[in-house]
Amino acid sequence: MKYIVVRGPGGEVPILFARALYHRSVALQFGGPVAVISAGFARMSPEGIECFGSSSSLGIGSRPDADTTLFRRHLESAAPVVPDSDSKND
Repeated sequence: MKYIVVRGPGGEVPILFARALYHRSVALQFGGPVAVISAGFARMSPEGIECFGSSSSLGIGSRPDADTTLFRRHLESAAPVVPDSDSKND
């Protein structure tokens, strides 16, 4: 997986996406110049998600420790998934 961290209204926002996409292309999907703080790659380890590397399309590196902590914090605080109305409960 790849990721970028952007500056949002409430602080830093981590965005995870498929390796087939370019970091720059994903950053541009936000409708204008967005402040990309860091970018790189993510993988799962026994401890959880880990961030590393850099983006050649953006010319920005990762912040391995800070980005890993940011992703883990967001994953731990994520709301539970609510099934859509088409789901059947048996």
